[in-house]
Amino acid sequence: MARRGRDRTAPPPREPVRAAAPAPPAAVPPPGPGAALTRVALQLGATSVVHADVAAMLSHLCESVAEAAGVEGAALLLREPADPRDPGSRQVFGSGAVATRLGELQRRAGSGPGPAAERGDRTLVTPDLTRSGPPELAAAAADCGLTRSLSVPVPPAGVASGDAGHGPVGVLQLFDGGLPDGPLAPPASAAALPDGAGVAAPLTTPLWPVVATLAARLADLRALAAAESSVGHATTNSGTAANGSDTAARSAESSTPAATNGHAARVPAARPEDDPESTVRPEDDPESTVRIPAARDAPPEPGTGTGPGTPLVPAPRRARHRRED
Repeated sequence: MARRGRDRTAPPPREPVRAAAPAPPAAVPPPGPGAALTRVALQLGATSVVHADVAAMLSHLCESVAEAAGVEGAALLLREPADPRDPGSRQVFGSGAVATRLGELQRRAGSGPGPAAERGDRTLVTPDLTRSGPPELAAAAADCGLTRSLSVPVPPAGVASGDAGHGPVGVLQLFDGGLPDGPLAPPASAAALPDGAGVAAPLTTPLWPVVATLAARLADLRALAAAESSVGHATTNSGTAANGSDTAARSAESSTPAATNGHAARVPAARPEDDPESTVRPEDDPESTVRIPAARDAPPEPGTGTGPGTPLVPAPRRARHRRED
């Protein structure tokens, strides 16, 4: 009997395993302005103010800040001249002619978002400069298209913004167009507030390293000017004192008799020829001269009673008569 084999069913062919498609890379957000603004702060901190052109340095700072923050302009409005030695006493610097003009209009009028942020010592976001005073600022903003600004107070060096008793030394103001997604666009919560008062723009925190470093450089400028002024006063006073001493010395010299010159004067003795009966000449008698001390008191020589440098002066002689034989 034939042996029946088992029916073996062949397994179905396996389908090749396909690797899952790689997930698309996550979108990398564009780098924020924080890193770029930090580099600006480091570059400013490494700048020496000893031989620096202050106007060029601060104007270049405004250019660098505007570029790093991605805005169209920046201006620095100071309460006092940046360099006390500057004959022009400049208080406003900008990234360009337009930004400088917007800053000067506010500083000249004493009003606008910049001076308001300085007086209140608070960051101020202005969504529309065309509706802000002074009128010259509104007209200029409408002409150039820079209708939005962010004003950040610059505190004194070593003082945090908002500390009582320490008013800002100025304000750093950024300008941009009115695009809804621009870098100076305020949060949606600012819509109900007038001029965005009290609302922090996204750039407020990244700007702080620049503002703090700027405060330190401004303090260095004032300290350098004060040191140079004190050195100049000291030099002038020392020169005046030296001239007075020379005048006094010349006066003392002129009051001293020129005939003495500090030496003993020679006093002539009575001449023998004055006596007609005398036949002795002074040089024949060792006692024919006497020593007269000099004007200055010279110590006497031991055993002699006379001092060094005493001149020999003929001494008066007694009359001698001839003996008549």
